[in-house]
Amino acid sequence: MNYEKDYVLKSRVEMKIVQKLLIFLLTLVFTLSIYTAATPMPGKVSIEITPSPIELAPNEQIKGVLMIRNNSSMPVHELEISILNNSHVQIVPQILKFSDLQPHRIQLWNITFTRQGTESTVGKVYFKLRYQQREVSNIILQSLQIQDRLSTPIAKIATARIETTLELLQERQNNLVYVIVTNISNSPIKITQIHPNSPSFLNIPTPNIADGIILDPQATHIFPMTAIANDTVYPGKHMIIFEVNLEWKEDGYLRADKLIVTHKFDAGIVGESEILRLVGAPIFLLLPGILMVYIFKILWNLSAPKQGMANITLNPTAPEFWVFAILLSLLTPFIYPVLTDSLGNRRDYLVTYGLFDIFLVWIGSVFAGFLIWVLFAGSIGIYLWIVSWRERQITPSENDNAEKLLEKLGKKHANMLLEQIDVASGSELLRYFIAAPVTRDKTKVWAIPPVVYEFLPQTPPDFMEKFNNRLNQQTIEPLVQLIQQDEGKHIKLDWKHYGKGPIQVDRRQVTPKLSQGHFLEEAGGLE
Repeated sequence: MNYEKDYVLKSRVEMKIVQKLLIFLLTLVFTLSIYTAATPMPGKVSIEITPSPIELAPNEQIKGVLMIRNNSSMPVHELEISILNNSHVQIVPQILKFSDLQPHRIQLWNITFTRQGTESTVGKVYFKLRYQQREVSNIILQSLQIQDRLSTPIAKIATARIETTLELLQERQNNLVYVIVTNISNSPIKITQIHPNSPSFLNIPTPNIADGIILDPQATHIFPMTAIANDTVYPGKHMIIFEVNLEWKEDGYLRADKLIVTHKFDAGIVGESEILRLVGAPIFLLLPGILMVYIFKILWNLSAPKQGMANITLNPTAPEFWVFAILLSLLTPFIYPVLTDSLGNRRDYLVTYGLFDIFLVWIGSVFAGFLIWVLFAGSIGIYLWIVSWRERQITPSENDNAEKLLEKLGKKHANMLLEQIDVASGSELLRYFIAAPVTRDKTKVWAIPPVVYEFLPQTPPDFMEKFNNRLNQQTIEPLVQLIQQDEGKHIKLDWKHYGKGPIQVDRRQVTPKLSQGHFLEEAGGLE
């Protein structure tokens, strides 16, 4: 009996627990249903973009559709769509707004995608939808994959090549250049532009194809053009680059690309290599200095012997030759533009040059060499003239009288006693004194006869005393000063040997005396 009572009691307790659990579960379900009815369920509002992913070729534009779907049982309000875009794709429009979207409805918009340029567009674009539902703000993000459309390579669409005889271009020369474009595809293509890229001294007028040229499949079009060189070029190797812009349709889309073709050529000056070879100039840059050195050397060697100076033996193999030639050549490019600009047409042969520039540089270098010679030789000539003048002031001359000779000896600070020699004159020997060596012939000397002096009547005794005192001094300069101050009032001078003055004698052919003597003698009267 007790067992049955315990069992019944236990059963009743379990039933109460079950009842309470059922009541809790029913309450929970009711609460969740109320919350679900009051709050939008996630995923009920969605964004869809068609097509997806987006594939774009360079400069391609396609249209897509943006769809907002409301699958919930409640309307949504204040919808706004914005685009987060970090790619090279332009998307229009950027922002969309509308007020309401009813339950189980959709909203569609047309969207344009444009690929700008040829840079890769691989990446993602995000569409952000902001809306309200039962006064609760919600945000949805939807990504869209952007990919590059792999179009047919331009090498399989068309080819381009250059045909020309242009191998060496010289100034003021014209050459025909043919650009040949062939459509190797099975669809028409359009040639929109041909653009040449050439050195600055070369002008290539391009054909006018503003409306484009349609090239049928497997067809070829030839574009003849003339390459026109200026009057100056820059010698060396150069290149012409042609850009051929094309357009064609592929898979319903417009494609655009360009072909690149090149042609190498040499530029030179008429006769330049021959001219440089004749003067021994390795390059045109060194021509001015070489010419200046040559001209200076020629003029110097023509004039130097007359001045008693040695010739210049500068040879192109000597380092000294190139020291001057290179120095002058490096200075010339800075002077040449300034000089030509002063003539009204600035030219710079470091950029481009022509045969006329070679002519100008040649003439200018010859003239510059002449000016250098004038400057250098003139300076030396002036110096030598000054030295010669100073020597003439102290060196005897055959035309000197006694007073002039004493003046020269005084400027030379000569001694009163001079070396004596005997000079043959016919059958007799005459006494002479060595006054100075001959400047240009070291074997000869200037010899002077004795100078006789005579006091004039009424000469004051004090003057005679001064004269005799100075006559006994070591140097002749004080005596000369006294004679110059007297101005011929009290004394008269003359040569002893019949008025003959200084003469040049060969020292090897005269008989020297052992002693020095006084070349001034007093005479009782002039002979």
